[in-house]
Amino acid sequence: MRVYQFRHQRADGIVAAGSVLRTMREACAAAVDAALGAGAGYADARAAVRRSQSVGTKNGRVQTLTDSESEGIGVRVLVGGAWGFASDRRLSPEGARDAALRACGFAAAAGRTRPRALAPVEARSGSYRTPVERDPFAVPLDEKVALCLRIEESLRHPDVKVAEASLRARSERKLFLSSDGIEVDQEFVECGGGMQAVSIRDGVVHPTINYTTPDPDCDLDYVPNAARPLKVRHAISNSFGFGGHNCSLVVGALE
Repeated sequence: MRVYQFRHQRADGIVAAGSVLRTMREACAAAVDAALGAGAGYADARAAVRRSQSVGTKNGRVQTLTDSESEGIGVRVLVGGAWGFASDRRLSPEGARDAALRACGFAAAAGRTRPRALAPVEARSGSYRTPVERDPFAVPLDEKVALCLRIEESLRHPDVKVAEASLRARSERKLFLSSDGIEVDQEFVECGGGMQAVSIRDGVVHPTINYTTPDPDCDLDYVPNAARPLKVRHAISNSFGFGGHNCSLVVGALE
């Protein structure tokens, strides 16, 4: 079993849930003020706090438990017609000011002297929250493990040699603050699960179940709903993950 628990530590510890927005706002404001004080004609800051959790089982045993958090701030400035960017892992006024000053230094080093005018925008503020019926991080780990084991049980079959199930949850809190007076607060939450089974039986191709409505534009042989004797020379394995991390592996029999 693999168990990982990561916490991005600061001197004062991880930001408590109730004070996340206040901490982010203080850091962003410190960054914008520092950038303007260093000569920037425009500045904005983006603070982010992320959390990711994963639970996985394999053949009736817990395989993976991970829970990680990270945070940081990015600063963008416009100095003398040149852009500068910098970031800092410290979500604090000190880290924000350091990032702002480095961004101003990068912009100054670019050496652009012609002014760059930005389109005028109206100062606005807004917020968005992903609507959730139940916070996935509030679900106890033992419930998640039990669900994975029930999923595995549904995959049991004499020909199934490996059964796996997994659950993942991810949250991201973001704040954007600019010298133009714009403030946008966002919180995104997503969760999902997956399962897979590896079946081994010589000369038999396992079926694609619940395949009842063929697509006329896809004329592949999906082996619908019932296993079929077939000599297989090549096979493909597809793995799909959060954020578009996809992989396909093609294998062939030795001649």
